[in-house]
Amino acid sequence: MSDAAPAAWPAERRAIVRDSLAVGLATGAYGTGFGAISVASGLSVWQTCVLSLLMFTGASQFAFVGVVASGGSSVSAATTALLLGTRNTLYGLRMAPLLGFRGAARIGAAQVLIDESTAMGVTRDSRRAARTGFLTTGLSIFVLWNLFTFLGAVAGDLIGDPRTYGLDAAVGAAFLALLWPRLTDRRNRMVAVLAAALALAIAGVVPAGVPVLAAGGVALIAGLLSRGGDSTDVPTDEPDHRRTALMWTAVVLAGVGCYLLKLAGLSVPSRVLERPVVERIADLMPVALLAALIAVQVFVTDQRLVLDARAAALGFAFVALLLRAPFLVVVVGAAVLAALLRLL
Repeated sequence: MSDAAPAAWPAERRAIVRDSLAVGLATGAYGTGFGAISVASGLSVWQTCVLSLLMFTGASQFAFVGVVASGGSSVSAATTALLLGTRNTLYGLRMAPLLGFRGAARIGAAQVLIDESTAMGVTRDSRRAARTGFLTTGLSIFVLWNLFTFLGAVAGDLIGDPRTYGLDAAVGAAFLALLWPRLTDRRNRMVAVLAAALALAIAGVVPAGVPVLAAGGVALIAGLLSRGGDSTDVPTDEPDHRRTALMWTAVVLAGVGCYLLKLAGLSVPSRVLERPVVERIADLMPVALLAALIAVQVFVTDQRLVLDARAAALGFAFVALLLRAPFLVVVVGAAVLAALLRLL
């Protein structure tokens, strides 16, 4: 990879920074939805903010609060978040030779290794262009995501019962929006259907949180048996003080664990993880887990199958995504529909 010609670099850098900041602003605003949903799921404002600061990977964060919202334990929530975070390790394998970071720079860069920063860096034809796109996107999203997470969490803490405003229905819509880009592949659609079916089938007979983890087995089996390359770039009645301590422990450990998965991708030799079967499993794991989270979040209450306003909200999200609506429109629209239906 060679650096761009010196005369052309200033103009190229301005274009990269402009595009990267636009992506950062659009993505960072999603943090409002996460903050509100997280507090509605049972985390405190400060737990929500620490989760964003440490974990900083949207799918894993939504998965963590989704498991908590469905009644799963903090251990199940952390495990699900970590399984989803494995995809960032593969991003790191792709980005490491492009960025060429070492030492402290690599340690810092790992925190902003996410979908958007990878996309804005991986297509560049020079190292400094890749670094500019990666860092500008990653840092702008990091700042804005955490700012909007705080604002959303404070707002969510003030509104009271989340069902009144349809925030519980917004969780399933958010998961569908995260899963949607991966459903272009037939294999992924099959895995999603099987994972959701398995989660619903066992939801009434196993502790909350376990159905989502069990769905990860669908991805594991499919990854081992299928061929082809990467197709898409039990809760207990604990005392309050103990439950709070366990949640804080899960937040911190899951956050640190997701960061270490990113750092591993930028640090280990590519030959260690860059194998077809590993890539297939890492590609299918988010599909299975997100599909199971949608099923449990929308159709299960207190380990019972329930059909209510959340299903209608999911239908709205499906149609909105077919029409290519942005993430915030999908999530907010689903919440508003659920809230209106409950007023009838």
